[in-house]
Amino acid sequence: MADVVQLIINGTPYPITSHDKYRAYPQDLGKTAEMISGRKVKEIRGRKWIIEYNYDYFDDAMLRACLAALRSDELLLVDFLVPESEGRQTANFLCTKEPAPYFAFATDGKGYWHNIGFMLEESDSWR
Repeated sequence: MADVVQLIINGTPYPITSHDKYRAYPQDLGKTAEMISGRKVKEIRGRKWIIEYNYDYFDDAMLRACLAALRSDELLLVDFLVPESEGRQTANFLCTKEPAPYFAFATDGKGYWHNIGFMLEESDSWR
């Protein structure tokens, strides 16, 4: 498993996370309507990927790179691991939930930040 990289954002590989802290799943785009008969119908216009990522702690350098990318208000080029195949996918994403890290501890003059969690949503355009 050491060769597996789950997530690469703008060329920066993120640490492998485990214990239900990485998810990539498609979400339908469309709407549901209830017919007069009571039957429900769903019009699906497309699909987009959602990525949820959480990591226990980052050092200062990794945290700064992460925050700079996710708070840039720009489309992110993301290469990510998908559950449906052994392959990977690449798409543009927006950060829809930014990390709100806590300072965890310092060692050898370096700070470490805890609870790095964020959500990305596939998007072809922005602005």
